[in-house]
Amino acid sequence: MSNVTFDAAPKVFARWITRTLGPKAACNGRIIRDIYGQLRFVTTKENATRLMSEIDTLLPELGAYAAPREELITGVAEEELGEFLQEPSLAITDDSPLRLIDRRVIGEDWLTPPVKLVDSPQRLVFYSMKGEVGRSTALAITAAHLAARGNNILI
Repeated sequence: MSNVTFDAAPKVFARWITRTLGPKAACNGRIIRDIYGQLRFVTTKENATRLMSEIDTLLPELGAYAAPREELITGVAEEELGEFLQEPSLAITDDSPLRLIDRRVIGEDWLTPPVKLVDSPQRLVFYSMKGEVGRSTALAITAAHLAARGNNILI
């Protein structure tokens, strides 16, 4: 059983790929983490063949974070690889040439920080400990006045 963690798994995978292929050839591919946390490597067919011959040394290290053996390394044509190389990706470590693509869940992009779409709406509070002091009347008059000025009001 592997002791590797979710965050450490891409680093372990990247080290193995770089050690097996060398840093220059390792740049020609991307590590992809799917929505289940499993890792895959997409690269050229030539690189995939070299990695598959050494795959048994990696599987015990990655443990549950390794995709099924037949899906762990995927070799594609140079033209298809270009699509993966253009996707937004994260550097795995400062010294690794490899990058990680974290797949999205329901169209969400995990690599992009959330964008604040609108500011929080302004709120007014009408509060009093004592009852029957005209709080509801004051609220209705204020809401009508703000609505007349073109504001959206929720009471």
